[in-house]
Amino acid sequence: MKSITLTPEQQKIIDACLDPKIKLLLVEAVSGAGKTATLVAIAEALNPTSGKYLAYNKAIATEATNKFERTNIECSTIHSLAFKAVVRPYGLKIGIFKSRDIDKSYKYEARLEIAGLIEDFCLSPSTDITDYLSKATILFKDRDIVIEGVQRYLDKMTRGEIACNHSFYLKFYHLMLAMGEIEPPNIQILMLDEFGDITGLTLEIFKLIRADMKIAVGDSMQTIYRFNKTINGFKALEGQGTLLKLSQSFRVSSDIAERVELFCKEYMQDTNVEFKGMHYDEIPPITSHAYIARTNGMLIAEMIRLDNMNIPYALTRSVKAMFSLLLTLMNLKDKMVVHDPQYKFLENDIKKYYSSKDLRQRYSTPAKYIMYKHEDDISIMGTFRLLQKHPYSVIYSVYDNAKKHEATERKQVITLTTAHSSKGLEFDKVTLLTDMSEAFSQAYTAYTTIVADSEATDADEFEAFNNFEDEVKLYYVASTRGRYILEGAHYLPTKD
Repeated sequence: MKSITLTPEQQKIIDACLDPKIKLLLVEAVSGAGKTATLVAIAEALNPTSGKYLAYNKAIATEATNKFERTNIECSTIHSLAFKAVVRPYGLKIGIFKSRDIDKSYKYEARLEIAGLIEDFCLSPSTDITDYLSKATILFKDRDIVIEGVQRYLDKMTRGEIACNHSFYLKFYHLMLAMGEIEPPNIQILMLDEFGDITGLTLEIFKLIRADMKIAVGDSMQTIYRFNKTINGFKALEGQGTLLKLSQSFRVSSDIAERVELFCKEYMQDTNVEFKGMHYDEIPPITSHAYIARTNGMLIAEMIRLDNMNIPYALTRSVKAMFSLLLTLMNLKDKMVVHDPQYKFLENDIKKYYSSKDLRQRYSTPAKYIMYKHEDDISIMGTFRLLQKHPYSVIYSVYDNAKKHEATERKQVITLTTAHSSKGLEFDKVTLLTDMSEAFSQAYTAYTTIVADSEATDADEFEAFNNFEDEVKLYYVASTRGRYILEGAHYLPTKD
């Protein structure tokens, strides 16, 4: 990797790393700010004899290996670090563990809660399962049965009797470090990426690894996976270490950056935010164009449009995952079985509908009942609108075409992606599809309504704010994927 010409902000970070009094450095970086290039410059300036760069994603770690090739920094995922330390030495068995792997002597509802609590504990910073379970919300009527099940299956995983998920051996590594059962790495410099969107577990491992200097980089505005139990590491370590920033994006145009900065100031009420972009004298030919949606249903509608024009496209998620909700809603019927865990609640809704004469009288079809019950769910409502607009034959046809697009290795100009899946990607041109603004508007209206309601509880306001903040950050992520052109970002203000 070629040496870069440092910006004043990057030079300030290098100088901080050379200060022996600074042991923890936190770097808040805007989208496209050259985080990895800055870390490489730090490694070259410090020239450590040992160091680690940890990423959550294997592809990022592999790419970083090439960038750090002239340094003594070893690049890996945090899972890889844990795998080498505990899987073979402790005889763990790696595979997939889900509720279906739990003994059928437990009732179905109990199996779901046991599997869910095991995953939640593994992602948490907790080191005491008894304490964790004593505070956990358990819906199954017999709490003791669920607690016994969690402890039983965790023990089985620990002894290598059954397969465990990746989250378990990472947790096992955390526990072994915390108890002093294994020696933590002892290095000169430790670097952790994506610090704005990490699990509490990852943060604890970062604390336990011994290093002369620790550097964490990320973007607080890209904390978009809270549903996967992620946290903002900068907020978690607020007041600790030295906090510096990278406000210059080397990707986003100046025009887009200005609008993003205004957006953050208006909706996040952060008057200190800075977002500087790149000045492009002219826009080169567009070789990559992303259509970014909030929901899979909107992307499927876009697939139909592109298929009608015989325009090929690439996808960032599996077709099976993208069509899961749509195919489920196409087959609502008595005694249906939903295999996708994230939509399992629909199976219970349908069971309730067909077991209630009153519901069947009030709602002539199960679809109408689902729409009533989930009228605030933008994914469900958008998917139903798609089904009302297109016959099933069109849906099956676009599904088959999507599978063909998925199988091709040919590079396409157009990419269809959701805002969540777009994180880390970049394109010459980005178009935000209409459900991005729809979701943002819905969350903003809900939040302002709750704030104005004198009878609303603090809990109601907290939930509404969190939901709105999630949409703000998704909008930010989607809006900062493009280099030159951004279309459809209706909530990004413009300067007067």
